[in-house]
Amino acid sequence: MAAEKAFSAELEFAFSREQEVNGLMMWFTATLTEDVSLSCAPDSETCWGRTVAPFRHPVTVRPGVPLRVEVQVEPAGPGFVFTHWVYSLGGILLGEGDNRKALI
Repeated sequence: MAAEKAFSAELEFAFSREQEVNGLMMWFTATLTEDVSLSCAPDSETCWGRTVAPFRHPVTVRPGVPLRVEVQVEPAGPGFVFTHWVYSLGGILLGEGDNRKALI
């Protein structure tokens, strides 16, 4: 069954040391019942994929300066979604990406 609704999320990441970030990897974990869950986390064995959101250029992050990412996900057919992301550091827009462009 394909997802029927689009959704969006605003994420903010804090860092404890200076380091370089090249993108994000996204996955889900769904709790279906108290005893049953479904996950496509990196350590899970599943047929569900993960989404990689690369940054156009490496971003150097530092303690006290938040990395903010806005993600929009839209159904694109059975088992597939289009994902768009915008990322900023300390309130300064750094870039955006879209997996639609990667498919063309």
